[in-house]
Amino acid sequence: MILESILNKFLPSTISLKSVENLASNIEKIGKISAGLLALLYIVGLIIFGLYQNAQHIRSIELFKVRYLLVGFYYLAFLFLHLVFPQWWIKRLWTKIIYWLVLLVIIIFLNNANHTYLTYLINKSNSGTSYFRFKPGDISILNGDLILLVMMFLSVPWVFGYSIRLAKLAHSRGEQQITILFVLFSFIYNCNIFTMFIFPYIPDAIGGGQAPIVHIVFDKDVPYEVTTRFDMEGKVLGYSTPWYYGKLVYMDNNSVFLQEPYWYSHNVYEIRRDNIIVLQYTDFNPAEIGYPGLFP
Repeated sequence: MILESILNKFLPSTISLKSVENLASNIEKIGKISAGLLALLYIVGLIIFGLYQNAQHIRSIELFKVRYLLVGFYYLAFLFLHLVFPQWWIKRLWTKIIYWLVLLVIIIFLNNANHTYLTYLINKSNSGTSYFRFKPGDISILNGDLILLVMMFLSVPWVFGYSIRLAKLAHSRGEQQITILFVLFSFIYNCNIFTMFIFPYIPDAIGGGQAPIVHIVFDKDVPYEVTTRFDMEGKVLGYSTPWYYGKLVYMDNNSVFLQEPYWYSHNVYEIRRDNIIVLQYTDFNPAEIGYPGLFP
């Protein structure tokens, strides 16, 4: 009663107490929805980032990072675009096919190696030669990844769509369990597509998993077997002494996780932070000065 009398005293006559109460109620609801959405983004981002780290054989993860909110947003956006949107908002089969093909092409060319390979094929077709060099093993890796991506990307939405139709017709417990299995299959492989083919190529500056290129100054105690993996000497014109470059995959309080500087290499090395003197972030690209097998 005291609060009501104070509000009646100070509120303009044109504003009713009920409208203020409704506004306060709406603000409270918006606050709860926002908190729930942030919690969902954080949890999803933490799970996706953890799966990505596990694929890199990195057993280190920090619980409290704003980055997970961005990762969660990126994954839920992809989940919506890949599975949800075409199932409920695109009705015609031919428009669904066009939509998925366009999305597939965009995802394929997130990977810079695919750009380079396409340029290589065009140059070889037109002039018989190309600035870029791809060994048979390199081409095999690219083609294998591409086949895997196409198979996973196109099959998952069809399985998800079938599970939706099956759910509408399911009556027995066995049919419901099969539906759940199909849905789980769809979500698991959708997650795999994101962690394998999308997240690693989203720029690190906006919360993605794209490893930035770094110039490395190792401590003298780091074994040669490790440093030689990052040495540009003999591979880049003009370098006659050891010159170390790599991809910074992750860094925690104790270790630095560096990936070899080859687009086809997935080897990650854990090196103690006190064994690295300097990490210099750089846009240097050896492919531009004589060794196109690096960072294409």
